[in-house]
Amino acid sequence: MTFSNSVRLGASLGMVFFLISCTTYTQTTSGKAYLERYESQAQAAGAGAMDADIREAADVEPILTFPARVGIARIDGGRLTPVPQAEAEAWLAMAGDLGPGWGEFLPVSPLIAALARQPLSKAEREGYGCGPYGPCIEQTVRDIRLAAARQHVDVVLIYETLSKSEQTTNPLAITWLTLIGFYIAPSESIEADGIAQAVLLDVRNGYTYGYASTTVEDAAATLSTMINSSNAAEEVVDKAKLAAAIELTKEVGEMARDLRLELAEKRAAQAKVQREPN
Repeated sequence: MTFSNSVRLGASLGMVFFLISCTTYTQTTSGKAYLERYESQAQAAGAGAMDADIREAADVEPILTFPARVGIARIDGGRLTPVPQAEAEAWLAMAGDLGPGWGEFLPVSPLIAALARQPLSKAEREGYGCGPYGPCIEQTVRDIRLAAARQHVDVVLIYETLSKSEQTTNPLAITWLTLIGFYIAPSESIEADGIAQAVLLDVRNGYTYGYASTTVEDAAATLSTMINSSNAAEEVVDKAKLAAAIELTKEVGEMARDLRLELAEKRAAQAKVQREPN
């Protein structure tokens, strides 16, 4: 697991500064080896068999090879949504930096997801704790995998952006009702942190190859009047989420490079073992 150092960068909003913290990790471990290790340890300790659902979850192997077809799926509010233009440009820039050897990047279409959708049964929804209304993350992930499969995607990068905002009243609030030349003094200070996270998932067998997350503190800020605070807060939140998405693309790019190297080394080691005489 690798952790990036936090760094301070200047924001585009005047003299505001924001703090970025990021986390990434990759996975190339074998489910077969994991289960064999448990059986050996359990036998030595006289323990019982592994629970069936845990065994099923663990019994998966990394099968990804490059170049690959890589889907980009964006979740917002628990639903699959189109990738906004600004975020799409950041993902395209990341793909360009990685180069053609990594593969082809394409968005997972919400329309195709709707066409391929297989709703959860009532028992499944209740088992997952899904309510009768609104989005359910388990259903959304299933929709993404079905749409990605319909688009013949090998792996899909599922990401979401969030924000944490704070709205405070500043000293100018005492004049908020005073019109000065049709100008209402700004009395609200609005700040927002941007948060984004992503997981790289094999569409075909559900193997998780990596995870990346980033938090951009004080990503956006503004002053607003009380009358306009709702619109101003929405704009600040959108800017914070975009800032987090852009930083996430950088982390995913690093994760992708690490993953490709680890998979190549793993397969080279396996090939060497197979060539060696018994």
